[in-house]
Amino acid sequence: MGNLLSADISHGLSQLDVHTLQVLMETLFDEEEIKAFCNIEDYEEDLLFDTADLAEKVQYWYRSRLKWEEHVYKSLHEKSFHAKYRMSYECFKLLISILAPFLHRDITKSRRGEFVPPEIIAACGLRYLAGSKYTDLMDIFNLSRTETYRCRDQFIDAVLNSEELRICLPSTNEEIENVARGFTEISTCDIHNGRVVGAVDGFFQSCKCPTMAESNFNPGAYYSGHYQDYGLNVQAMCDAKLRFLFFAVAAPGKTNDSVSITFCNDLLNYINGLDLGKYVVGDAAYDLSDRLLIPFTGSQRANNDKDAFNFFLSQLRIRIEMAFARLVRKWWILTSTLQNSLETNSKILMACARLHNFVIDM
Repeated sequence: MGNLLSADISHGLSQLDVHTLQVLMETLFDEEEIKAFCNIEDYEEDLLFDTADLAEKVQYWYRSRLKWEEHVYKSLHEKSFHAKYRMSYECFKLLISILAPFLHRDITKSRRGEFVPPEIIAACGLRYLAGSKYTDLMDIFNLSRTETYRCRDQFIDAVLNSEELRICLPSTNEEIENVARGFTEISTCDIHNGRVVGAVDGFFQSCKCPTMAESNFNPGAYYSGHYQDYGLNVQAMCDAKLRFLFFAVAAPGKTNDSVSITFCNDLLNYINGLDLGKYVVGDAAYDLSDRLLIPFTGSQRANNDKDAFNFFLSQLRIRIEMAFARLVRKWWILTSTLQNSLETNSKILMACARLHNFVIDM
């Protein structure tokens, strides 16, 4: 009976919070009995330390902002600015001037009168896309975790909202001829002289498994059996300079290129609207047409003429593969599995593509 009663008391005491238990013990026992009962030394000091530690966690942690000018001077002196931000300092200043209207912060809403300037917002976003983790960015720029993600999102939105950074398909005959001349310059034997006006291909970007809600209750649609991973299907077309003329997150990762391109109405309208004799080159994943040429496959390659055709076609089609390679090497976040929502992952891809063109144009 005594053991049962003791068990009930112990169970009852275990349900009490620390403060209530402390008051109860101080009422029933003196200080020495409490220490003997708890088998500890300085119980009260330990309790006060825990309380103070808890209070400290909710206090504002003052952070002194990174001195941007000093940081730039040091990076230029060490010749590391380009490696850190994936562009020259002159290019960076031009980017700031383009994005300045979208990176404005209201200083009256900033704590202690300090605000994050546009240069640090852009620098934080660039280094995130270049592969830095948010914990590294917190230390580099002396930002809180919330502010780090806020800077990232504001920078990406600024890039996507800028008309100057928009990726545009050729819309006039002059623009189409400029693209054709670019491919002619890298072609040999005049096989495709003045005829190729774009190289198209698909790109698989690995990402985490989407939630049921954002995948319309079908997360399996994003799992690629070929890549053995969840991801997104990107459709893109580039010119001879590796600039993207079209770039879109077209479909879930399970979708093949021949289906994904059907969701890209602007690209299809461009291809189907070409004059006869002009065409875009792609790989065998696409359907052959008068304006979209693909290589011969399988036993067809045994024919010498068809094999030669494949050689000259690949000479130009490889430009889109090179564009993807430069994109990923420039923005290292794309080498890893994106861990954000589908919407944010799509924004990251589009922002990287726009910045890819911006750097090439400089």
